[in-house]
Amino acid sequence: IPPQIGLLENLTSLDVSHNPDLRFFPDEMGRLSKIWDLPLEGLHLNLDFKHVGCKARDIIRFLQQRLKKAVPYNRMKLMIVGNTGSGKTTLLQQLMKCKRTELCSPKATVGIDVKDWIIQGKGKMKKELILNVWDFGGQEEFYSTHPHFMTQRALYLAVYDLSKGQAEVDAMKPWLFNIKARASTSPVILVGTHLDVSDEMQRKACMSKITRELLNKRGFPAIQDYHFVNATEESDSIIRLRKIIIKESLHFKIRDQPVVGQLIPDSYLELEKRILLERKNVPTEFPVIDQKRLLELVRENQLQLDENELPHAIHFLNESGVLLHFQDPALQLRDLYFVDPKWLCKIMAQILMVKVEGFSKYPKGIVKRSDVEKFLLKKNKFPKIYMSQYFKLLEKFQIALPLGEDQLLIPSSLSDHRPVIELPHCENSEIIVRLYEMPYFPMGFWSRLINRLLEVSPYMLSGRERALRPNRMYWRQGIYLNWSPEAYCLVESAVFDNNPDSFLKITAPSCRKGCILLGQVVDHIDSLMEEWFPGLLDIDVCGEGETLLKKWALYSFQDGEEHQKILLDDLLKKAEEGDLLVNPDQPRHTIPIAQIAPDLILADLPRNIMLNSDDLEFDEAPEFLLGDGGFGSVYRASYGGEEVAVKIFNKHTSLRLLRQELAVLCHLHHPSLVSLLAAAIRPRMLVMELALKGSLDRLLQQDNASLTRTLQHRIALHVADGLRYLHSAMIIYRDLKPHNVLLFTLYPNAAVIAKIADYGIAQYCCRMGIKTSEGTPGFRAPEVARGNVIYNQQADVYSFGLLLYDILTGGGRIMEGLKFPNEFDELAIQGKLPDPVKEYACAPWPEVENLIKKCLKENPQERPTSSQVYEILNSAELICLMRYVSIPSTSTAECMVAANQSCKKAGVWIGNGNTEKAQLSFVNLNTDGHTCEDIADSKILSLALVTLPTEKENWIVAGTQAGSLWAVNTEDEMRRHRLQKMSDSITCLYCNSLSKQSKQKNFFLVGTADGRLAVFEDRAVKCKGATPLKILTIGNVSTPLMCLNESSYLPEKNIIWGGCGTKIIALASDFSVQKLIETKTSQLFCHNAYSDANIISIAIDKSIYLAKKNSHFVEIWDKKTEKLSELIDCAHFLKDKVEKLNKESKHKLAYSGRVKTICLQKNTALWIGTGGGHILLLDLSTRRPVRLIDNFCDSVRVMITAQLGSLKSAVLVLGYCYKSDTEDKCHKELQSCVSVWDINLPHEVQNLKKHIEMRQELAEKMKNFSLD
Repeated sequence: IPPQIGLLENLTSLDVSHNPDLRFFPDEMGRLSKIWDLPLEGLHLNLDFKHVGCKARDIIRFLQQRLKKAVPYNRMKLMIVGNTGSGKTTLLQQLMKCKRTELCSPKATVGIDVKDWIIQGKGKMKKELILNVWDFGGQEEFYSTHPHFMTQRALYLAVYDLSKGQAEVDAMKPWLFNIKARASTSPVILVGTHLDVSDEMQRKACMSKITRELLNKRGFPAIQDYHFVNATEESDSIIRLRKIIIKESLHFKIRDQPVVGQLIPDSYLELEKRILLERKNVPTEFPVIDQKRLLELVRENQLQLDENELPHAIHFLNESGVLLHFQDPALQLRDLYFVDPKWLCKIMAQILMVKVEGFSKYPKGIVKRSDVEKFLLKKNKFPKIYMSQYFKLLEKFQIALPLGEDQLLIPSSLSDHRPVIELPHCENSEIIVRLYEMPYFPMGFWSRLINRLLEVSPYMLSGRERALRPNRMYWRQGIYLNWSPEAYCLVESAVFDNNPDSFLKITAPSCRKGCILLGQVVDHIDSLMEEWFPGLLDIDVCGEGETLLKKWALYSFQDGEEHQKILLDDLLKKAEEGDLLVNPDQPRHTIPIAQIAPDLILADLPRNIMLNSDDLEFDEAPEFLLGDGGFGSVYRASYGGEEVAVKIFNKHTSLRLLRQELAVLCHLHHPSLVSLLAAAIRPRMLVMELALKGSLDRLLQQDNASLTRTLQHRIALHVADGLRYLHSAMIIYRDLKPHNVLLFTLYPNAAVIAKIADYGIAQYCCRMGIKTSEGTPGFRAPEVARGNVIYNQQADVYSFGLLLYDILTGGGRIMEGLKFPNEFDELAIQGKLPDPVKEYACAPWPEVENLIKKCLKENPQERPTSSQVYEILNSAELICLMRYVSIPSTSTAECMVAANQSCKKAGVWIGNGNTEKAQLSFVNLNTDGHTCEDIADSKILSLALVTLPTEKENWIVAGTQAGSLWAVNTEDEMRRHRLQKMSDSITCLYCNSLSKQSKQKNFFLVGTADGRLAVFEDRAVKCKGATPLKILTIGNVSTPLMCLNESSYLPEKNIIWGGCGTKIIALASDFSVQKLIETKTSQLFCHNAYSDANIISIAIDKSIYLAKKNSHFVEIWDKKTEKLSELIDCAHFLKDKVEKLNKESKHKLAYSGRVKTICLQKNTALWIGTGGGHILLLDLSTRRPVRLIDNFCDSVRVMITAQLGSLKSAVLVLGYCYKSDTEDKCHKELQSCVSVWDINLPHEVQNLKKHIEMRQELAEKMKNFSLD
């Protein structure tokens, strides 16, 4: 393979298999970063696949490293963990041979101490080895932080005090579990200290306990060795330990690749050097660099790190302990790099020093967020702008958790002792007890659980619609919630008959409310386990093949008897056989399963959803199968005489899956969520409403022709509405894709069209966010795909962006995704989807394309929330804006004219220019392309299109400020010439094409700034220097002829109207003035100032509508009486948009409300364009505003209606906007822009409003139903 292959950088698949003589790949293949398919069968390559990995990606990365200069890396982390007072710091000083002066009795380590231990190379070890030592403070307050600093590239020393006996070995277990969870392959060395003060018995007891309970036991990491030492002096045992540490470091491999001496690109090493230097330069109170500074470092030092490689380098240095960087999107910390890890640990520990003023006010363990802020600003000069990120970090590390708006819960400050609690019931039959047994409570388990239960407690009994707050008590390992003697719940840690395991015990009353509370608590604990502590759910291979976590129900057949316990799984088997648990010794004694474990048979859920099996007609025949998946199958059936969908769960599917789905379906009711009709436990099934039109996936793949624009919009709107509702209930959906969107009708004005279905992996998402990687490749957010980072509801918004893309493109990418699944996921994760218009030839839809871009932002904080997405979709503008084109031009456009049906291209001509030259641009609205012609003259002020039907030619006539009239042929722009020059600037042009059929002649009219009207025959455009048929003088220099227009009222089709100065004129067919109306006289005080201004825009149907220069009124005149019949005050309508008016803004409103142009939509609406960039739609019948549109330009210039090929009837708006990249408004660059609106916008506004009202009513009904 020639080295030049490296030039094919976009290669995704390269098949060179079965070439037995091919021995090596050239290093240049390292440039092929996009390859994901590289078959290797039948090759004899000189690559050590164990070392390299055999996936295409691994090989390419390896070659890439060889291509760059690769250097060995001799640094790794040594992490020292253990409980307080076990002598970790002393041991470390002894191992590192620190001088005696440094040994003065070490103070307790606060947080984490980080330093480098440099071991000189001898013998086999040629180079020096750097161990980056992390000495973890043993105080309990910091326990929850430590796991977050544990990484794979590390060796662990677990230290305990031998003299305290074998209880200390037990105390090591949580540390070992955490190492296993964070760094499963890392070697661990156990070290017992205080050898000098412990006796033989203690040593033996510890030794046997270690071999019996820790070595090679599942759930624990690989313990390589254990040592007993006296840490205060140099001895053989210390020398042996030192040797073993070096040996283990050198032998440690990850994926068969040695960690020490691993080859890395030298640019990583260079970056490390720069960062260590940077440590000295950053301010000590905030030793952090941001993304910008990092990029500067890379640039200044010319490091070979591009945007793809830099994250790898950072990840590597993070693993090696050089800096700390947190990828979790939910933390908003991705911009910061902590170059001094020790500082971060210290600053987080600071919160424990905050003394709360007014202690009595807050229970133990609660501080005010504002107190912490004051403390940090005063004592630590902590930058205020990063305060919210600081609290996010405390939350990530479980040091302080947000409670309400201004309170923080500090788990480590909670009381160790359970308060005295007298439960209202004490008889066995009056309470339900559930136990969770586990080898240990994982670090952070209780803090997360207490925090979550505090957060959800107001909604446990009443659902999300209204809050019912309980009385709450909580301590280090427990929480008691009490609403009433009939409604309470106690969750606490408990000890059982000398069993070393940890037990969590839940107690609730065995009445209806108690059942509900038990069900809720159990669901939350299960969800917490799945999200944060999945290790507990693994099967214990070494043991009896059970999970590490066991769940028990307690029961007794008679009050006063001892409680017996039964495994929940065994009880579940019994529940599948019948409703009673029978005493085998006395079969007459029974107890209803509903009484000891109501959640197993769904007895805690609303009674109205329990299945009435007599009403269900159901047959598991293949012809009724609607679909199947890993969980089970869905069939078409009938329930209570209605057609329904029945979801039957497989035998091996856990009850948890059914309950997880029910958690959403039972408690949340909304028009965008599939409704649950019934649920049953024997067999496990859900009965849901049937979507007659199947899934959106099916529609996209089989029938996307029926996807009209309105239907596309409604489906997106309904899904966004459902997502917004789920998010408001703190549910994250995690599997949004076309397959999970069900369609109930394709009629676009129906109240219910699309609903979200399948809540199998929806999870309750507390403020912190969640962690497990779920969702479907190709439809998930980058942070979900990355795995092991904390994410939140914003992940659903990314998936919504992909869904919207699929709706817009008719599912084009899904078809391709079936062929190339890896690439399908890769492109979606990178947000690098091809341009929908270019790639899939769908019609442009500017606002939807913008929304897709916003949703697919890599940084979740930059994405809109689901509520914002819904608001963006809930607008008629989004539906009706068909094109938006910015025109880069040095001067602003003044006028435009649209192509008509006889033109070959659909587009608009725009006139602009300055005193030296005129510019005529053409914008093609189908391709967004535009051409620009310079004409040696002055600014173009007006344009008209003259069509010559017999010659099949179209000409553009342009009138300039200097009074020239140019004629340009639309097909051949080189055919252009001037007609006779006019006496003053040309202020308006008008071409009447009244008589297309008849033999009559057509004319075009020219109005000038000195009040004259010139009449040309239409064919004159072809002749250079052509002269007008006649010139009429209507006004003078102070009363220019500014506008000409025809009436849309049929009986007066041949009358042409105009505005000359303040007069309205009507021209007969021979162009004589047949009517003159003077508009100066105004009785109204508010309008007085404007009535003398000249008319600049006019529109006519049965009435006359006109706008005057600088006025914010539209005047409506009656033709018969020739009187002003109504005034429309645009500034007044803008006022509703802009709240809190002061005098200054009143003046501003009058200024931004000044009318620039009006355009009439026959029998429907008057479109008004203002100088402030607003478009106001006025209903002609009520003369009230239908809609105010802004945000599309900063000032409107012209509006015209047009028939443009595929764009049918449209209103074109020409305006200009300030380019956003310049800060200063005075020097802002102006840019002209054309927006094309569907003329049905006024109807669409009404339709959408009705549609939303209809859905709101439905949502209210469902809400009330759920409260019943």
